[in-house]
Amino acid sequence: ACDGPQTAEEIAEQLNLSDRIDALGKRLAAMVREAQLVQNRRGGYAPVQQTSLIAGVVIANPEGFGFLKPDEGGDDLFLPPYEMRKVMHGDRALANVTGIDRRGRREGAI
Repeated sequence: ACDGPQTAEEIAEQLNLSDRIDALGKRLAAMVREAQLVQNRRGGYAPVQQTSLIAGVVIANPEGFGFLKPDEGGDDLFLPPYEMRKVMHGDRALANVTGIDRRGRREGAI
């Protein structure tokens, strides 16, 4: 068991994959792209479930705003136009709740 994020090197050592660190790094990067893992600024990886981030699919609106449809179900997360510039319709993304908008919806940041 681990406490908190771990680097690719730490993961490789625990899985006896130190000789295949490049392949492991590529796999970890793919898992980040698929919103299965999150990578912090120090290079540590952690499962999304261990964070306060919400994984889901982006739904764009022609008006410029959008929503994140959470994988776990529940209410969509409103994404204002400045957040939608970071993603496209159909993208998998991770977001955190930043507050409640004027309509009472949960608002998020990618």
